[in-house]
Amino acid sequence: FSAIVAALQQTKNLMHRLRRLSWRFNGWKRLRKASKVAAVSVAVIGSSVMVALSEPKVSDVVVTMEEVARHDKEDDCWIVINGKVYDVTDWLEKHPGTKYPILDAAGTDATEIFEHLHGVDILPKFGTPYLIGSVEEKSYAESKRRKRERDADTDISRELPENHIVDFVVVGAGSAGCLVANRLSSAGHSVLLLEAGDSLTEDLTENVSDPMKYGAAFATTLNWGFATIEQKFAGNRHIRCTRGRGVGGTSLVNGMLFNRGAKEIYNAWEKLGAFGWSADDMLKYFKKYEDNSRGSSLTHGSGGNVRVSDIPAAQLSPIATMFHNACVMAGFPANPDQNSLIGPQYGVQIYQCYIRDDNGHRVTASRAFLRDAEELPLTIRPNSYVSEIQLSTSDSSCKHNAFGVKFLDKNGKEYQAFAKHEVIISGGVINSPQILMLSGIGPSQHLKKVGIKPKVDLPGVGENLVDHPRVACKWASKLKGLNPMDCFSHVEANLYAHSPWNVGPPDIQIQQDHVRTNSDLLLDPPVSTGFNLKPHCVVPYSRGQVRLKSKNPRDKPLIDPKYLSDKRDLECIVEGIKICRKVVDQKAFDGIRGEELQPGPKIQSDEELRDWVIANVDTGYHPVGTCRIGNKQDSLAVVDPELKVFGVSNLRVVDASVMPVIPNGNTQAATFAVAEKASEMILHAAAKREARGKVIDFLGTVPTNAYAKVTNALIN
Repeated sequence: FSAIVAALQQTKNLMHRLRRLSWRFNGWKRLRKASKVAAVSVAVIGSSVMVALSEPKVSDVVVTMEEVARHDKEDDCWIVINGKVYDVTDWLEKHPGTKYPILDAAGTDATEIFEHLHGVDILPKFGTPYLIGSVEEKSYAESKRRKRERDADTDISRELPENHIVDFVVVGAGSAGCLVANRLSSAGHSVLLLEAGDSLTEDLTENVSDPMKYGAAFATTLNWGFATIEQKFAGNRHIRCTRGRGVGGTSLVNGMLFNRGAKEIYNAWEKLGAFGWSADDMLKYFKKYEDNSRGSSLTHGSGGNVRVSDIPAAQLSPIATMFHNACVMAGFPANPDQNSLIGPQYGVQIYQCYIRDDNGHRVTASRAFLRDAEELPLTIRPNSYVSEIQLSTSDSSCKHNAFGVKFLDKNGKEYQAFAKHEVIISGGVINSPQILMLSGIGPSQHLKKVGIKPKVDLPGVGENLVDHPRVACKWASKLKGLNPMDCFSHVEANLYAHSPWNVGPPDIQIQQDHVRTNSDLLLDPPVSTGFNLKPHCVVPYSRGQVRLKSKNPRDKPLIDPKYLSDKRDLECIVEGIKICRKVVDQKAFDGIRGEELQPGPKIQSDEELRDWVIANVDTGYHPVGTCRIGNKQDSLAVVDPELKVFGVSNLRVVDASVMPVIPNGNTQAATFAVAEKASEMILHAAAKREARGKVIDFLGTVPTNAYAKVTNALIN
C-alpha cells in the first residue's frame, strides 16, 4: 500500500511538472485562442508568468486582462505598468475591462525590453524573463515591415553589455553569417551576430543600392583593403583582394551575378571527403533561399529570402544582345539556364542577378536576412572586431571546447560573449583562418613563429587558398548615346567554354561588360565608349595560403594566392583571349566594332599573350578554400562534413573558406547554400542537445529501477 501511495504521489508530482512546462511552451497559444485577439506576448519568470504591458496607447494589437486571468490558476500572473508590478487579480478589481497594447515580439530576452520601457530595474525580484510567443495582426506587421525596409542596412545594432550570454555567437555578418543568424534566431535561439565593419551610413547607401555604381564602394570603409603579397608568377605585383567589410559583407560590394557553378564541382567535394555535399544533396539548399523571378521549378526556388531576377528586356544593352548572338554564330549554344545543377553549363546566357526587379536595388545579405532582426532574438553588433575564440580543455578527453569570443569595439574596449551552444565563424576566406590562428588553432610552427601558443595543431588552416584569375580584353565601340546608368546590371551576359585539353566542367568563363572603364562613369552624363570581355580561368590549379603577419589582430594577414604558379592556369586564360577575339569577329558586331584596346592588335603569338597575361592578370573576386572540408585522413582538412573544426567542440566554420574545390563561377550562390545546409545541421544538433536536457529534466525524479531502460532510450 505504501508503494502504491508513493507511486501515485510521484505521478502527481510529474504531472504537475508537465503542466508547468506545458504552460512555458504552449501558454501563449492558449492565451491567444482564449482571448481571440491579434497578438499575445508572454514572459516566463521562474515558475511565474508575466505579461508585458504599458499605459494605454493607440494600437490595433490588444489583449484583455480578464482573458489572461482565466489561465492564472496554478501560477501567479503579474503585469508591469510604469515600472510597478501588480498581481492580475488586484489590478482587475481596480480596472475592470481594461485593454492594453502589446509591446514587443516573441523569442527575445525581455530584460532589455522591461528596462528600456519602464526605466526601472524591477527584475531581480523575479529573475530573468524570456518572451515565449507572439502572433501579430497583419496590419501591425505590415507597418513594422515598412519601417524595417526604411531602416534596412542603416542602424540595426543594439546596445550590448560587456558580457553577453546567448545560445549562439556568429562571427561575421557577411553572406553566410547573415543567413545563419536568421535561421538560428528564427528557430527561437538567441544569437549574437558580430561584425568588424559598420552599418551603412547615409552617404554610402546609394553606392551600395545602385547596381550601376558597382565599384564605387571599393574605395570606402566597406572594403577591407586587402592586397596580396608580391606575386612571383604575375610580374611580382601586389594584386587587390577586395572583401566586403560591414553588415552584409561582400554582398555589399560584389558583382551581383547569380551563378551556382557546375554539378561536377559539388560531386568532387563529396569525393574529397565532404559526404552529403554532392550536387543532388545541395540542390534543395540552393532552392530554399532563392526567390527566382522565373518561379518555382525542379531546379529553382521561389518565396525565399534572396531575390534573383532576369534582366528586363528594356534595360538590356544592345552590346549584350550582340555578344549573345555572336557567341551563337561562333558555335556556342544558347543556354537559357547555366545554373540548374542538372543540365550543362556550356554555352551563352543572359545573366540573372541579385537585383530586385521591382525597384532595381542590389540584394544584400543584410536586406535579405536581417530585415526582421528586431522581431527575432537576434542582437547585431557592428564595429566588433573578434580577437580570439575562447577555449577550455576537457580533462577527460584533452579536447578543446569553444565557449565564447573576445572582441574589441572601435575604441579598443574589450568585450566577451559566451555561447551556450556553439561559436560559428563566418568571417570569410581571409578572416576566418586569421581568427582561428589568433586563437591558437592552425599550423603550430607558424603560430610559434608569430608568438602564439598553439592549442590545436591544424596544418590546413589558411592553406588551399584559390581564386579565379582573369584579365580584361577591351574594345572601343562605335555605338553612340548609350548611357550605362540606364542599364539593369553592369555585367549582362556570360559564356562558358572549354579549353582544348579540358575534359571536365567548363574551365573558361567570359563575362561581357558594356562599360569600357570606370572613368567613363564619371562623365556627365555617363557614356559607354566600349566594352569588356573578361576571360576567367574557373578551374584553376594554383593554390596559395593565408598567414598571420603578427599576433596583433589588427594587422592585416599575409595573402598569397600564388596566381599562375601552375602554368595550366596561364594557358587557360590565353585560350580565353582567343575565344574573345573569335566572338568579336562575328557579324553580330559589324557596325559597332572599334579598335581592340587590350591586349591590342600587336600582341598575337602565344608567347606574347602569355607575357601580357602575366603583366595584367587580376583577381576574379572569388577566393575560397582556406578552411576546407574533409575527413580525418585529409591532413589539410580543417572542418568535418558537419563543418565542425577538428579538435575543438562547439566550434564551426560556415562560409566560402570551407569549400574544398572552387565553384567554376561566381561564389555567392554557393556560399548561401553552404550556410543554408550548415544552419540545418546546427539546428538539428541543438534540438538533440535540448531534447536530451528535457528528457533528463522530465524523468529526473522517476525511480531508476522502474524506468532506466526507457530513460536511456529516450536520451539516446
